[in-house]
Amino acid sequence: MPNLQSLQFDMRGWRVSKADAHRVVWRRDSSQDAVSLTYFDQPPRLPVDLGDVDGVRRYYRQGATQQGGGVIEIDVLLRLDLELVRTLFKFPQPPATTVYLGSINIPFADFHYVIKVQTKQIGLSTDRDEIVRQELLEAGEISQDPATGQLTGWFVDPYDPLILAQVLRSRADDAQYDPRFPDHALTRARSSLKAITDSLNLDEELANADAFSPQAADQRGDGNGQHHTDPDSL
Repeated sequence: MPNLQSLQFDMRGWRVSKADAHRVVWRRDSSQDAVSLTYFDQPPRLPVDLGDVDGVRRYYRQGATQQGGGVIEIDVLLRLDLELVRTLFKFPQPPATTVYLGSINIPFADFHYVIKVQTKQIGLSTDRDEIVRQELLEAGEISQDPATGQLTGWFVDPYDPLILAQVLRSRADDAQYDPRFPDHALTRARSSLKAITDSLNLDEELANADAFSPQAADQRGDGNGQHHTDPDSL
């Protein structure tokens, strides 16, 4: 039966802070960043086929919204002939912290893995926000009401501009700005997610394991019903 050791990825520069039979947590001494790998001996209760990308996004958006977060990215990727779901959310935490939570969800027919990346940014408004906002205002891509200070076009869901939520992705959250702000928590989260995805490696048993299907998971009825969008889980 596959286990934690069946799935490998590059964690050079990180140290193990916790480990048991089902979960490993790494931390980086230079920051508060954390990465975890968790093995679940049951399929996820993901109610949509991974080929239905819009449905996958609705499902994970709902989970993040219920936790008080906002969507930055939700994508279905193909890696090592596996379909996996990679997500990135932000969770404002009063008085002045934003937690960025990324995950790579790797489902199989009888079990699944979840890799999480968590970073924190201190401060209500960062250089990234202020610089990008001013640039877009000057370019006329967003506007600001002089009376109320309210911005138009600054906060928007990346996949459905009609969605209104308490927390939304800002224009400064776009990946194109990461190279200009390499120390920002969002840049660190996105960079770690990419490095882990690119270095994923499966042992032979895992590579030959049966693929996930929502129908099979539903028939079993014992899958894990979480969205894996809890920002306090690390």
